[in-house]
Amino acid sequence: MKPDEGLKSVGASWLERVRYAIVPQVMPNFVSYGLLRTEINVRASTIIGAVGGGGIGEVFRLSIGRDYAAQTYAIIILLLVTIIAIDQLSGWLRRRLVGDASFNFGKASV
Repeated sequence: MKPDEGLKSVGASWLERVRYAIVPQVMPNFVSYGLLRTEINVRASTIIGAVGGGGIGEVFRLSIGRDYAAQTYAIIILLLVTIIAIDQLSGWLRRRLVGDASFNFGKASV
């Protein structure tokens, strides 16, 4: 709350304090959590579809049932690539919002 207190002490309005003190602190967590939920939803849609709920999992289940090996492998690879891409995007956005210095815990800054 130090940035908020600093802005309050110089006479910033409530909206300015939210914009310049609070939002920059919580934005990395919001972005990271939103992408985490997206990744979880991709995984869950696969599982739900595999038991009959439709979506990606249904296509996956049907390709296994019809013995379409190439299509099954393609679906698995696409799911894996999608999950990895979401994870990498999350890390990249977090570094962009927070800065690289926050990720160098044990290293001395130069």
